Amino acid sequence: MKNVCADTLKTPFLQWLSAPYFDWWNQPEALRALERATGGPWWLVGGAAFVMFAAWTACYIVSFQRARRDASHSFPIVNVALNFGWEVVFAFSAVGPLPRFYFPLQWGHLLWVVFDSRNIYQVFKYGRDMQGSPFVRRWFVPIALATFALAVPAPYFFIRYSGDIMGVNSAMIVDVVMAAIFINMFANRPTLRGLSLRAGVFRFIGDVSSFVFLYLWWPAQFERRLFATCDVEAYRGVTEPSSYVFLYGMYLAATLLDALYIALVFARRRSLSSDTPQSSSVAAAAAVHGSTPGW
Repeated sequence: MKNVCADTLKTPFLQWLSAPYFDWWNQPEALRALERATGGPWWLVGGAAFVMFAAWTACYIVSFQRARRDASHSFPIVNVALNFGWEVVFAFSAVGPLPRFYFPLQWGHLLWVVFDSRNIYQVFKYGRDMQGSPFVRRWFVPIALATFALAVPAPYFFIRYSGDIMGVNSAMIVDVVMAAIFINMFANRPTLRGLSLRAGVFRFIGDVSSFVFLYLWWPAQFERRLFATCDVEAYRGVTEPSSYVFLYGMYLAATLLDALYIALVFARRRSLSSDTPQSSSVAAAAAVHGSTPGW
């Protein structure tokens, strides 16, 4: 028997928040049912989910601190918009109710909506000064507003168009795009303004943990090739992918790009901290030419 979707439509207060699900904690049969529904032992699936949540939360917090210190934004602007749109979809059940899990999932999505809102604030507060192009600097606000207008609703329409009901495919696409643009940000910020090595490490840990979780959890949501977790109209008729190669490729691509970013930032930090003519010239060039954001 699959784990059931939270009853979000009859909750009298804050209707979009799913109810806690703690039966598995002291009922062996409920725990076995939950493990069948999540694809693995509770300590592995739940542990991967916990590490993912903790690491990404730490990534956000460290990035906010670095952004404030450097008067910068620390996430790519396109991904700030895409992340915000994706989290809103699942924080407010825009597609359908979320399944019950070891904890109410929507609370986590709601927290990250708050974090992404902080990212949006930093983009508009510091983004103009981060532009190297006079044209983009002059028209930064209209360009940024257009970016958000197009990118924020994109996850919702992609999910509805493709049947990506739990947002797995869209999340992986956004994640790989973010990992690639972070490297572009590194290339365009010679002094590492707004970029944190610790945040990069936390992002790597959060990504790898999420890949372990998805590898176990997502295939377990199907029975006889049909999505069986939630018996509600919004999810009926959704079929299992014929192959998971796309997702496995996304897991690998994001992991490699995250690792490359960490290595590049680490090497740049060492270069900047050493008193050499090369590091001095890099800093001087950054002061003269400014930086570009990695949009």
